[in-house]
Amino acid sequence: DVLHDEGVALAEAMAAAGTAVEHVDWPGMIHGFFSFAPHLDEGKAAQRLAGERLRAAFV
Repeated sequence: DVLHDEGVALAEAMAAAGTAVEHVDWPGMIHGFFSFAPHLDEGKAAQRLAGERLRAAFV
């Protein structure tokens, strides 16, 4: 992912500012793999994880 390092830096900055954040690394995935869920198991897993975290945040 060409934006991997920026994502890590953003998560670190958010944590340093006291914002609740969870950074999950998906090794070997391209930027935007999340939108390829119909074709990639990792995309499906990432969408599932995002849904779980969103549900937990709003319960």
